[in-house]
Amino acid sequence: HKAGRLEEAQRQYQQVLRDDPDHCNALHLLGVIAHQLGNSGAAVDLITKALVINAEFSEAYFNLGVAQQELARYDEAAASYIKTISLNPENARAHGSLGLMLQKMGRLEEACTSYQKSLTIMPDNAEVLFNFGTALHGVSRLADAAARYRKVIDLKRDAHDAYNNLGNTLMAMGQMQEAVEILKQAVALVPENA
Repeated sequence: HKAGRLEEAQRQYQQVLRDDPDHCNALHLLGVIAHQLGNSGAAVDLITKALVINAEFSEAYFNLGVAQQELARYDEAAASYIKTISLNPENARAHGSLGLMLQKMGRLEEACTSYQKSLTIMPDNAEVLFNFGTALHGVSRLADAAARYRKVIDLKRDAHDAYNNLGNTLMAMGQMQEAVEILKQAVALVPENA
């Protein structure tokens, strides 16, 4: 599975389940593979079965949330991430993913809180920083949003979306000259972006 040979791993997990139908980890990992192969519905079913067997399996709750998120079942995904966090409060990915679900549901202040918790654990996560910037912009905390986008750019010099959002944030702040320079950098990185 870790080597990326998903179909072979899938066959092995299925063999384990033929021998032991209640093998929690085989069910969970078969669900992970289902998601990786584009079948998030099957992933939800398999991981849910694993959680019936072991209701304290934090990584399974996280992967259940990932599959639910792919199916745009954001409230269910948020609940799975909350359960993950209750079992493993130091799971930075779960805090960041919960933030994204809250953001998609329009709960921006709560999203900001989740992103901050994620970044307390893993401060250089560019994806979480970017999403945090977007949420901060949404609640009109423009200077804070700009700071997050700048940090993303420091971490990833080719982060054209961060340049674009930083430019838009600077425009909203009335800093037109700097906004133009930043947006020129975004265009230079992705000239085909209309």
